[in-house]
Amino acid sequence: MTKIIAYIATSLDGYVAGVDDDLSWLDPYNDVEYGFDAFVATLGVEIFGRRTYDILAERGWLNSHNLPTYVLSSSRPEAAPPLDMDVEFIKAPLEVVIEKARQRTDKDIWVSGGGNVIQQFLNVGLIDELVLSIIPVTLGGGVRLFQEGQPSHQLTLVKSETFDRGLIQLTYMPAR
Repeated sequence: MTKIIAYIATSLDGYVAGVDDDLSWLDPYNDVEYGFDAFVATLGVEIFGRRTYDILAERGWLNSHNLPTYVLSSSRPEAAPPLDMDVEFIKAPLEVVIEKARQRTDKDIWVSGGGNVIQQFLNVGLIDELVLSIIPVTLGGGVRLFQEGQPSHQLTLVKSETFDRGLIQLTYMPAR
């Protein structure tokens, strides 16, 4: 059965982006092999929020995985998607987005970000696995993976791996 996987990099102090949505702190780790390409090969659809879309567009990273993509947004962004990108901007309940994604693929579905989107999916019980790639850097500020004031969730660690230069990857399953 198709799994819904939240897979994201975070700093050691829990940030998914630095101040002003800075992602440059990830660049020194781009050459670390931590199974990302193998993970992407298991995917059929990617889902992210509008803010993440804008950040990826600014960095020229849109459609880098060549996956059908749903962007959670009530409006189209200023930056047009690349011509070869299969993207739909959608404002619908998350359950509807997942149903549409499942109609498109029998492979896994990636909830790739940002933190707010992952939190929303987690809050309604739509995450089967949460994979955190923890980068050994502290940012001291920026965009947190989990915002204050959100419900708590019990998670079970199912896998942990260490990689070059101190990168750690933790895989959790939410308690059901």
